[in-house]
Amino acid sequence: MVVEYFHESLVLLRRLMCWTMEDILYVKRNANEYEEKDKHIEPRLVENFRRHNVPDYVLYYHYNRTLWRKIAAAGDGFWPEVRHFDGVIDSIARFCQASIANATLLIPKSQWNDAVTLHGWYCEKMSKRIYDDLTDIYEAMPGQVIKKPPYVPGC
Repeated sequence: MVVEYFHESLVLLRRLMCWTMEDILYVKRNANEYEEKDKHIEPRLVENFRRHNVPDYVLYYHYNRTLWRKIAAAGDGFWPEVRHFDGVIDSIARFCQASIANATLLIPKSQWNDAVTLHGWYCEKMSKRIYDDLTDIYEAMPGQVIKKPPYVPGC
């Protein structure tokens, strides 16, 4: 997966792993556009970083080339599927921003997915941090003495 091509990577992964569209749905959190980030970094700092992180760049370029080679081999239906997935994720984002607890969102059946109904709690569940999810699981285990994992800031 390459972050700058996240949707393309997810669609390709879905195809390679024989997953459903529902398996790759997500709620975007803490995300910025990379073009915006790059505008604020001085070129000399980028070059300095690149010079001191050669293994990272070698890995990045290898997997970036691999991604594009696999996309090229994916066939004509790949890009329409990515556009469809973009639209589905945009619908989920609008649905979750409305944050109506009892509402539902129907993602209609298409050639790439079966119909999916998302409920308001989906947004809350998908927006939680992993630590919060683990805490809920631990608290749902009555009568068992389980030490909660330590809180790690930023996780």
